[in-house]
Amino acid sequence: MLLRRLLVALVACLILSAPLSASYADLQCSVVSWSSSGVIVSVHNPNTNSESAKVQLTVQLNGSNPLQLRSSSFSVSGGDTINVQLGPPPGGTITGVSDDPQPIPGN
Repeated sequence: MLLRRLLVALVACLILSAPLSASYADLQCSVVSWSSSGVIVSVHNPNTNSESAKVQLTVQLNGSNPLQLRSSSFSVSGGDTINVQLGPPPGGTITGVSDDPQPIPGN
């Protein structure tokens, strides 16, 4: 009987901790489009809880200089998809996207 209670308690703990183990790293990011003035990144949250994060992405600036762009913090609700726009610094022109966007901690 004691073993059964322990097993039930363990299963309950695992079920309750599942939403807590989700994080910004679970967010799915992809480039929707880009132009010389910015990059639009789609961010999908496959979890049931809301997640806060930022997105970073390396682009080619003015033809050859790599530059890492980073968004401001945002939140995306569980199951939702949002678009995040990243732009170059003043006077900069994006001439290419160098890598896939990555979620990073939002704080």
